[in-house]
Amino acid sequence: MFILKDSQKAELEVVPVSAAGNIAEVDGAVTFAVTDEAILALTITGPRTAIVTAVGPVGIAQVTCSADALVGEGEVIISGIVEVQVIAGAAATIAINPVAITEK
Repeated sequence: MFILKDSQKAELEVVPVSAAGNIAEVDGAVTFAVTDEAILALTITGPRTAIVTAVGPVGIAQVTCSADALVGEGEVIISGIVEVQVIAGAAATIAINPVAITEK
C-alpha cells in the first residue's frame, strides 16, 4: 500500500520478476485497471507504466495489472495488485458552520 494526498499523482512501473527473484520479460503490454474510478484516475503512459491520480474524495482503491508471462507461443497470465489510500491534503480554506441554533 502507498498513500497519496488528494492533490497528488504517482507514476507506476510494472517489473515482472521470476520465481527466483530475477527481472523477467512478459509478452506484450501490461493491462492496468483501477477498482474505483471515483477515487483514482488511471492514465497508461507506456507498455509497463501508468500514472494514477487522486480524483478528489478520500478512500482506498486498488490498481491491478496483468500480463502474459510466456514470451512467444502459449499464454500464462500473471497479475499484480497495489492498494492506494487517498488522504486529505493541506487545508486550502476554512469553513465556519453553526454548531447549534437556539432561541434567545
